Amino acid sequence: VLIFGHPLFQSGEVRLPLSTASITTIVASDLTSFKLGVRGRAVGTLSQDRRAAMSGRIGPPPRLLPIAVDVAGVGRAPQHFRFASIEDRLLAPQLVGVAAINSLLESGGLGGNQTLRWTLRLARKGTPPLTLSDVVAGDSPAGDLGGAVAGPLRFLFGNPYGALQLDSVSVAIEAVPGRDQWTLRSARLLDVAVRPGGRLRIECEVERWRGERTVVPVTMTVPEETPEG
Repeated sequence: VLIFGHPLFQSGEVRLPLSTASITTIVASDLTSFKLGVRGRAVGTLSQDRRAAMSGRIGPPPRLLPIAVDVAGVGRAPQHFRFASIEDRLLAPQLVGVAAINSLLESGGLGGNQTLRWTLRLARKGTPPLTLSDVVAGDSPAGDLGGAVAGPLRFLFGNPYGALQLDSVSVAIEAVPGRDQWTLRSARLLDVAVRPGGRLRIECEVERWRGERTVVPVTMTVPEETPEG
């Protein structure tokens, strides 16, 4: 089948679900009129998104990427959400981020004065899962959460070596009351010189958000490949 007389995203070769649809109404506007439609049953796969048109084939729909989002710590029992996303290298990372934000919104955890601890787990058959974790705290932690979760996926989907093949994606979010945010005010080296492979001691002064300043010692290993100087 040929669809439209224009592209959708002009992404070239794609794998998007093709379904029946019905237009429920037309919203008239002097600026831009548009239609409101409702998706029907799945009938095939869109395979080409080109400038002149889109094309697809009637038959089985494409595989969708399973997404699981678990939200805990917002004053109620843990919430579990399940989604399925298209495996498009540009859209999939954004959709996973939106799924994380919407799950947090549905759980009642969009307040500003809180800290969000998240863990992203990417599963692929035959290899150990890749697990990434971080903390988000600030004026709009929910908005920062979407970008933080989508960032690693955007990097992996956009790699120049081969198409990313994942079995599933899961996101675990823990919302903690209070803004656990610190600012680095100064850092001082305690060692005059350190050889490659040696240990470097640093004294950091950090300030808690609306709180006190604290001196924190940090020890790190200088990489072996560090050049002289």
